[in-house]
Amino acid sequence: MPVSNFNISIRKLRLYEVLGAAEVINSTEKDVVKTVHELTGGVGVDLVIETSGAESAANQGIAALKKGGTLVFVGYSKNGMMNLSIGSALDKELTMKTIFRYRHIYPLAIDAVNRGLVDIKNIATNVFDFDDIQKGMDESVHNKVEIVKSVIKIAP
Repeated sequence: MPVSNFNISIRKLRLYEVLGAAEVINSTEKDVVKTVHELTGGVGVDLVIETSGAESAANQGIAALKKGGTLVFVGYSKNGMMNLSIGSALDKELTMKTIFRYRHIYPLAIDAVNRGLVDIKNIATNVFDFDDIQKGMDESVHNKVEIVKSVIKIAP
């Protein structure tokens, strides 16, 4: 599945490559929708997971999806509102889903890790000692663009 950035660091884009993304599209360098259509022979993708909460990214997702595709909304917009290209979504007969903080998907995630479908070794980008827990929390809150996941070591 192609991955594109919207307010994502180059570090995270490189991580997606390591984790096995079929294609990583830097939206500051390429038109995401055009590139997706080039990669899929004009068909579009089956699934878009919109995590930024940006209206423009959601509309790019609608444009990049193929007929009958699914758009999953995870990110919140700043004001809780978005203007979406509903006409395009209707024409394509898209399915739209929402997730609140990924609840109820832990069994699916654990199963994917157990079956080797997800490489979790490279997801933790920052590791902090237990004595540095406050520093770890602060950095995770204030450096969201660079940090994918932080881990606090409990045992030596």
